Amino acid sequence: MYEYRTETYYGSAPPATLNPPSRGFRLNKIELIKMSGMLAHTMNYECDSIGNRRPYITSSSESYNYNWLIIWERYVPEEEREDD
Repeated sequence: MYEYRTETYYGSAPPATLNPPSRGFRLNKIELIKMSGMLAHTMNYECDSIGNRRPYITSSSESYNYNWLIIWERYVPEEEREDD
C-alpha cells in the first residue's frame, strides 16, 4: 500500500530543490495547474458614413495564475499499516 502527501508552490517555476516531507517518500509527480485567469479587452467605437457606431477591440491582454502541485509517495508495508 502507498501513502501520498502533497505540497503546493506558487511561482513560475518549481523550487530548485525538492525535499521529501519525511523519510521514505519519493517524488511521484509534479504538475503545473492553472488556478485562475483573466482576459481583458479594450473596446472603442467607430462611426460609419451615416453615423452608426460599431464597436471594435483595440487591445487585449491575458494573465493567469499557476500553482505547482508536488505529489510524494512512499510504500507502507503491511506490518506498518494502521487498522481502521
